[in-house]
Amino acid sequence: MRWTRRLAYWLRFRSREKDLREELTLHRELLANELERRGLTPNDAAWTARSTMGNETYMREEARGVWLSPTLDALLQDWRYAWRGLRRSPSFALVAIVSLALGIGANTAIFGLIHALLLARLPIPRAAELVELRRDLGAKGTDDRFSRDEFDALVAGPLPLTMFASSSGTLEIDGVTINTSLDAVNGRYFNLLGIRPQRGRLLSARDDADAAPIVVVTDRFWRRRMNADPSALGRIVKIDGQPFTVVGIAPAGFASLRFPALAELIVPYRAAIALGVIGPNDPRRIGVTIVGRRRGSQSIDGARIDLAALWNRCCADGQLVAAPRGQRSVSSQLALVDVSRGVPHPKLDLRGQYGRILFALMAGVGILLLAACANVANLLLARNSARAGELALRLALGGSRARLVMQLAIESLQLSLGGALLGVAFAYWGTTVLVRVGIGDLADLFSTSHAPNGSVIAFAAIVSVVSGLIFGVVPSVRVMRGDLVTPLKQGGRRTRTRHGALDRGLVALQAALALLLVTGATLLVQTLQNLQRTDLGFDPRERLALAVETRHTAYAREGMTARMADEMLRRVRAIPGVESAAFGTLVPVYGGRSVSDNVSVRGQSGASDVDTWFTAISPGYFTALGISLLAGRDVGPPVLGPAPRLRDVVVNDRFVRRFFPQRDPVGQLFEDSDAGDTLVTENRIVGVVASAKFTDLRAAAEPMYFVPLSDERWPFLELVVRPSASASSVGPAMSRAIAAVAPGIAQGDPSLLSSSIDDALSRERVSAGLAMLFGIIAMSLVAVGLYGVMLYQVTERTTEIGIRIALGARSGSVVGLVLRQSLGVVGAGITAGIPLSMLAGRAVATQLYGVTAFSVSALVVATTSLIVVAIVATLVPVRRAVSVDPLTALRAD
Repeated sequence: MRWTRRLAYWLRFRSREKDLREELTLHRELLANELERRGLTPNDAAWTARSTMGNETYMREEARGVWLSPTLDALLQDWRYAWRGLRRSPSFALVAIVSLALGIGANTAIFGLIHALLLARLPIPRAAELVELRRDLGAKGTDDRFSRDEFDALVAGPLPLTMFASSSGTLEIDGVTINTSLDAVNGRYFNLLGIRPQRGRLLSARDDADAAPIVVVTDRFWRRRMNADPSALGRIVKIDGQPFTVVGIAPAGFASLRFPALAELIVPYRAAIALGVIGPNDPRRIGVTIVGRRRGSQSIDGARIDLAALWNRCCADGQLVAAPRGQRSVSSQLALVDVSRGVPHPKLDLRGQYGRILFALMAGVGILLLAACANVANLLLARNSARAGELALRLALGGSRARLVMQLAIESLQLSLGGALLGVAFAYWGTTVLVRVGIGDLADLFSTSHAPNGSVIAFAAIVSVVSGLIFGVVPSVRVMRGDLVTPLKQGGRRTRTRHGALDRGLVALQAALALLLVTGATLLVQTLQNLQRTDLGFDPRERLALAVETRHTAYAREGMTARMADEMLRRVRAIPGVESAAFGTLVPVYGGRSVSDNVSVRGQSGASDVDTWFTAISPGYFTALGISLLAGRDVGPPVLGPAPRLRDVVVNDRFVRRFFPQRDPVGQLFEDSDAGDTLVTENRIVGVVASAKFTDLRAAAEPMYFVPLSDERWPFLELVVRPSASASSVGPAMSRAIAAVAPGIAQGDPSLLSSSIDDALSRERVSAGLAMLFGIIAMSLVAVGLYGVMLYQVTERTTEIGIRIALGARSGSVVGLVLRQSLGVVGAGITAGIPLSMLAGRAVATQLYGVTAFSVSALVVATTSLIVVAIVATLVPVRRAVSVDPLTALRAD
């Protein structure tokens, strides 16, 4: 209760102070009235009453001690005094707070991305208890796909289990057919996860047992595709041509157990199988992911032991799901892994793609924050030097050095809190820009809101307190060890201090950190430029690409894919402004599907049984992409019906160097087959093309061969068009031509291949842009710090400069005096920063391309930039030094 009353007093400070003043005034007036009744005059009575009661300020302090402890009262006084001091120096406060806000905001923004990508748990109750079952195959790693029979055997065990299978398909809604992604789940899925619907209901065990054609849509799908329509429940949508009824909307933030969550629809597993929504034709190849929930105190090893006996009976010895024909059974152990942060996606590894980059950026913004703290420490040193007389007077009047340090610490804390508040706003804006403009792959992680959550705000608060301690310790040490009596002996003259080395040292530290950031940014910019200039093997300029999905359509079921593609190409090529057009199952950088087969060449034991990628194309594919034909001819027309046992193919020059280094490849034969598959296809090379980079722009092109498009095996097609007219006018005509041949077929939006390349380089572009931004901010902090120090040094040396000028020194020598001092500070920072820059280059070496970790050109750019910044920051101090009037300077001294 005592602390409650004290807190109430603190919250009601102004009203309490007013009441206290009124009460003391009343007591003084009552005493004066009593003295008047005793015969004193009103003036004498008032004077006597005031002298009798004593010092009113001291009495108020004594009275406040009843309500609040003296320590807290002193803290409140120091807080109010520091606040008034900052209000009297708005320019100082603004520069300090903005400097800190840039550092704290950058740290908060990057931490927000790291939290969402690497640290945040799934938005479900007790997510830490979730585990995924996997086969431990020893040296071959693990396998996370199980058959439905294996799940049915394991679900009888002591650990609560559920399962799901992820897939993609087409969705017809409001007369429009679009591509979509879905999860097919069993009836225990939502019950085990413990989540509740936002609207309607979720799937139950009865729904799965009855194979009910119902669907639960995610919040993101409901808002984007259904415009958050409250009447969406009960609507009929068609998934791969099959009608499903919407019965519920999942809670906001939840879409799937996978990370990243790509599912838009959630359907019963048995219904998906019965209606052909998921899985290939071979039911043995339909794999499910099994997830369980541990008891609160149960360890992962304990849960694995509970399932071990059942596992050994049903699943330890068996055939892998989706194993090629002829694959032998495998012997495996049970493994359980923590999936509280989501089941890893097998193809989209955002954590692997962005994790290292984000941690490198986190190191960069940490260095930026150190530079900001050094800058604010310099500002505080300059400010406290100007307040030396005030601090000395407080010490002379009985104040302790500890109380002065507390006063400065509170002032530092106010600056850091102000920087944190403004920094959180910067972080909100910066994160929004990053995910919307720069890192598009992470946009879905922030689809609901970019506002920092509790963890991010707590991080910002911790960073602000730590930064306040960092930049506040230097002025505090000066107060504890400095001479605060000498300023009282100086009278009204300017106080000369002997702490210039400390000020210059802080600026040198900023210069070293800035050199580190600018060098790293230059390396990343050079990497981006090298990737943009790399030889792709094709011409992406003004090429349009469009995805078409035939899976689960009549064309795929009836084996008419090649016929359909041929008719579509005929119509697209007839569009005015189209020079060439072709279909392929894979388009460089843009995407699509390719297949890995086992290639063998007779008589070459070293080249046998090598996995090599191949893709199906239509004639004109290389012309449309601008891939050079080096020898032979193009592939033949589409194969109507099953593919022949002998087919004519085109290979790239990497394939030739791998398999036919000493022979003319045209006319040569090679065989391919799935590993363990008894069906072998013989291929005859009819042409050789230049190698193109299809996936990773950093890696060398892979050996690849191209087969004619056939009616089987290719449900995903990519149309590539080379227009002679404006691409914006050709795009809509392409979509209309495809829809005319196959009404209702799912197709993507036409997009430029150059845009796909930009998207592929988004990580490099963002990392380079952010690193350069951090470097510019660090340079700005160096400029501000150097400007303040040099201006202060010129002011301190006014008399010396005046004597030099009076003795005949020219303006050039005065300019050289100030510039030498400025460049000496920056030079010290450069000397210290070069080894740090070399370490930074090694830290980001894995992110570089076409440039070494130690780049002389990057160091030259950074060093030159720092020297230019130093010269610009010293212009005003130089001008003031040159304009010193000797007579005025000597008279003032």
